[in-house]
Formats: sequence, C-alpha cells, structure tokens
Amino acid sequence: MTDRTHFIIFMTAVVAHVALVFATRVILDGSEDAMWRFPVALAPMSTALLLLLLGVSQFRRWADELDRRIMLEALVISFWGTLVVTSAYGSLQRAGLPDLNWLWVSTLMVVLWSIGLAVAKRRYR
Repeated sequence: MTDRTHFIIFMTAVVAHVALVFATRVILDGSEDAMWRFPVALAPMSTALLLLLLGVSQFRRWADELDRRIMLEALVISFWGTLVVTSAYGSLQRAGLPDLNWLWVSTLMVVLWSIGLAVAKRRYR
C-alpha cells in the first residue's frame, strides 16, 4: 500500500470517527431507557480501533531508531503524567471536587503525549 493510499484510508477513518462521535451523541439524547444505547455508544470505538491499527502499522514502516526512542519517551511522559494527574484528582474528589467524565482521561493522555513529543524532539534535535 502506498503512503498516499494509506493517508486516504487514515483520513477516511478519522472523518468516520468524528461523524460517529457526533451521531451517537444525537442518537443517545433522550434514549435513557433503550437497551440499544450501549452498542450505539460503543460504535465510535470501531473507527478508533481502525485508526490505532493504521497508525501503528504506518509508524512501524517509516520510523527509525531515533523516532522510536522519541515516541517511547513521549509515551512514558504521557503515562506517568496521566497517573499523577488522575491520582491527584481522585484524592481531590474525596475532598469535594466533582466527578469527571472518563473521556477526560484519554484527552489528558493525548495532551501529555503531545507535550512529551515536543520535549523529546527538542532533546534529540
């Protein structure tokens, strides 16, 4: 598969994922008692899994040793940062802060991974 074909498939999956996220939000509004709401809520995960598989396969194809080291350091920063922030917030919830939606954890991981990439790239460039 060429890089262009891979990019087109990847972007199609991104668009499908975003569309499914918005569609599930619209469909699930007002359907608190319906049994089908659980599979509908999980529908965007099918495209997320496709994106993950495409991203990993593409990365393995073009990444050299330095790129892999940078990615590993970014993931380490994301993992430990997420662990510290979620543990701290869990303690603060016991002190009275409101519960947060679990989707914030994945958002935090992506933000910390992006910061980790910037830090690692700066270190090695």
